Amino acid sequence: MRIFISACCAFVAMLATAYATDGRLAYKTTDGSYRAALPTVPICSVDDTGAPQVCDFSGISATALADYYTKGMADNQFLSITGAASTYATQASLSDYLLASVAAGTYATQAQLTGESTTRAAADDALMPKSGGAFSGTVTAPTPLATDNSKNIATTAFVYNLLSSVDMSVTGDVSATGGQISMPIGSSGVIATLAYTAAGAASMTFYAASASISPVDIRRNSIWGGSAVETFTLDGGTLTTAGTVADSTIYTASNDSSAYFIRVAGNVYFMTVWASGNGARAFIGLHRMI
Repeated sequence: MRIFISACCAFVAMLATAYATDGRLAYKTTDGSYRAALPTVPICSVDDTGAPQVCDFSGISATALADYYTKGMADNQFLSITGAASTYATQASLSDYLLASVAAGTYATQAQLTGESTTRAAADDALMPKSGGAFSGTVTAPTPLATDNSKNIATTAFVYNLLSSVDMSVTGDVSATGGQISMPIGSSGVIATLAYTAAGAASMTFYAASASISPVDIRRNSIWGGSAVETFTLDGGTLTTAGTVADSTIYTASNDSSAYFIRVAGNVYFMTVWASGNGARAFIGLHRMI
C-alpha cells in the first residue's frame, strides 16, 4: 500500500506545472507546496505563464556546437559566407597586425610609438606657457589699422604706419628749374608743394588733390634775413587743384624758415619749411597734433 501511494504522488507530481523561481525550477505538489525540480533536458527560458521552455538545438550538429568551445572553428563559421569578404575581418587579415613578418610600414611598433611620444613631449616643451615666456625667432601677426585702439597686437608695421600718420617729412632738391618737393597733409587730400622759382628762392603752394576742399585754415609765420617777419592767413578758405600760394618767396640759403598751422578735415597739423644750399637741401616736416 505504501508503495502504491508513493507511485501515485510521483505521477501527480509529473503532471503538475513547473515554474522558474529565483533562477531555479520548481513544481507545485498536490498539497499546494513547491519543490525543486531537476530537469533532465536543457531549459533555455520560461514562457509568459512561467512554464519552462526546452532549448531547441534542432538542425545544429553536436560538432558545430562544439566549435564554439574550441579553437578549431574556421573563420567563415563565425559569419555568413554569403557576405563579401570586405564586410568582415578574417583571422588572416588581423594576424598581419600581430606578426613580425608583415612590413613595418603597415603598423606602428613600440619604438615608433615611443619616438612619437618623445617628439610630442619636445614640441610641447617648446610652446610658450600662457603665464609668460620669451619668443625665439621671427614672430608675425596681422597688422591692425592705424586707427585701431583695441587690445590687438601692435606689430612693427602698425607702429611705423601710426608714426607715419603723425610725423612725416620729405627732402629734395629745389635749386634748379623744375625742382620741387611735396608733402600730403595727412589723408585730407591737401598737398603742400615747395617749388623752385628763381636762383636762391622757392615758393610754397597748397593744392587740393582733386576737386575742392573746404573749409581750410592756414597760418604761416616766417622769419627771414636777420629778423624780418612775415605772415599769411587763410581762414575757412577753399583749396582747389589750381592751388593757393601761401608764400611766394622763400629764401633757400638757410636764411628763411617758416612754421605753418593747418586745420583741415577735423585735424590740426604743424608744418615747418626750410631750405639750404640755394635749395639743394630742401626740407618739409609735418606733425599731426590732433
